[in-house]
Amino acid sequence: MPKEGGRFDLPIALGILAASGQISSIELAKYECLGELSLGGELRCVNGVLPVALQARDAKRALFLPLENAQEAALVKMRDYSQHSTYWKYVRT
Repeated sequence: MPKEGGRFDLPIALGILAASGQISSIELAKYECLGELSLGGELRCVNGVLPVALQARDAKRALFLPLENAQEAALVKMRDYSQHSTYWKYVRT
């Protein structure tokens, strides 16, 4: 299946890390994650944040997203969302 767009780059990378035991899959399950991942590890903004934020709220999950998408996500009253500029910052915490 061809890959279109970068919105699933971050979730795919985090899924690989969880599957290999490098990060906790239990902790990862608490988040909805989206973002384009650059080769240098920076998170880039993506389109379509609002529907993801709504779904995360309804599923009672925190939202993990690029800094540039925070304003759009903030339109949805959520329990928690985490804004990051780099993928590595999250992986190292």
